[in-house]
Amino acid sequence: MTKLTVWTAVLCLACGGGCAVKGGAYQPDSDLYSDSLFYADVELRTPRFFDDHAEVALGLGVAPRVDREGRLRTTAGSTPRVEARLMDVRLTGRVYPLGRGRLNPYVGGGYGYYRLRSTSRGRGERTGCPPGFGFGVDCFEIVEKDETLASGYNPHAVAGIEIELRRREDEELTGDPRRLFLLVEYRHEFERDQDLDGGLILGGIGASW
Repeated sequence: MTKLTVWTAVLCLACGGGCAVKGGAYQPDSDLYSDSLFYADVELRTPRFFDDHAEVALGLGVAPRVDREGRLRTTAGSTPRVEARLMDVRLTGRVYPLGRGRLNPYVGGGYGYYRLRSTSRGRGERTGCPPGFGFGVDCFEIVEKDETLASGYNPHAVAGIEIELRRREDEELTGDPRRLFLLVEYRHEFERDQDLDGGLILGGIGASW
């Protein structure tokens, strides 16, 4: 998967398509997650093809803190503190029914890889106490353990709209416009473990060149 990610990124950059940065809320379908998760995403895009009606993008996203009301399934034993983070890498194809204009609605879908990892901190072996501690006090090492709670490949679907802010014709190269745009997107993830199926509402800014 790492090699695929690297080569796809090189392809996107070599093609000179564009990029987008997005952020928003990720709400898993399960009610075990008490709140929406903050999610950030960066995306590299190929140039439009099929007469500006399609493109392919490589995305890398992260939810840096995942809370599940203390119910994350771990094998770490007694863990008074658990932090979990979600990362995913995706290939997404988009179709723009109206081609290129000031308003660019789109639909699409693709496939990606995700991984949910936790870092747990708990009590380890008994150890000597630092100077200054009184008699009868037990001190223990703090044990930190990283664990992959879920990982795999899964499909997703997207729908959204791009709102063009600025356009400049690149006459020296291809005559294609260089654009700056805002975007709003809904993405739904399917077939994820740890009850991570769910929807994302994202907003962001992008550029094409």
